[in-house]
Amino acid sequence: MRKMSHARESSDKKTEGARSFFEAIKAGDLETVRRMIQSDGDLLFYGSPVREAIDYYPEIADFLARIELKRLKEGSVSREHLYGAIHDLGEAAHSKTGYRGCESLRAEAEPVVAAFLTDDDDQIRYIVMSVLALHWDLKHYAQVFQSMAQTDPDEFVRQMALSNVGFLLRGSRDRDAGGFLLGIFRDPVQPGDMREEAYESLVEIWQGWNAAQALRVRKRGQKDVRRAEAERAGEGFEAAQNAWEALVDWKFVAQVEQAVTDGDL
Repeated sequence: MRKMSHARESSDKKTEGARSFFEAIKAGDLETVRRMIQSDGDLLFYGSPVREAIDYYPEIADFLARIELKRLKEGSVSREHLYGAIHDLGEAAHSKTGYRGCESLRAEAEPVVAAFLTDDDDQIRYIVMSVLALHWDLKHYAQVFQSMAQTDPDEFVRQMALSNVGFLLRGSRDRDAGGFLLGIFRDPVQPGDMREEAYESLVEIWQGWNAAQALRVRKRGQKDVRRAEAERAGEGFEAAQNAWEALVDWKFVAQVEQAVTDGDL
């Protein structure tokens, strides 16, 4: 009972400390935030204090994000908190919604975050790709993601890599990427989800983000219809999963293949 009571008391103190820490952030009190972090560095990982500060207190957001970056460099972030720390940096230095003046943080954090692309944990590789592409829009990683789409051991990560190629090169009509995606889309050995993602990214590169988003909406509707039909007919879930194939614009595919072959954009 004493051990349980001690553990509960310790937990209560941590909760109270985290609450006071967030109150200091909301008040814009950088000195108190600095003092509390010096006393207990793990306050960084209770909730998301970095994201709490982004919109209103860029000085605090910068201070906290740089501590997280320093700890990532040192290797002192536990596995339990690694995903959240990488995500925090992604949000803090977001290309559109990051705190004012976050560009230098992004430049400094990029190689540190990118080093985790080879992490053993597929969830870590996933969040790193998300940060480099969707948060920071770093187009030079498109080639890296093409490679990961072929070699990563996790199929979901490979799908995410394909999706990020499309996002990073949206509207560019990049012939090399187009040829790469066509190869996956046309390959009957590839899993259906990979072929689907390759087609969607092909649309995004050739026709832009709006066209790809419209395709996603149509796909969701088509899958919902096929799922209902499959349930009524007693068919398996796979029938609904393959519904996207009915939305393939084969004329568009042929045009892209011609453009890739001839170099005519």
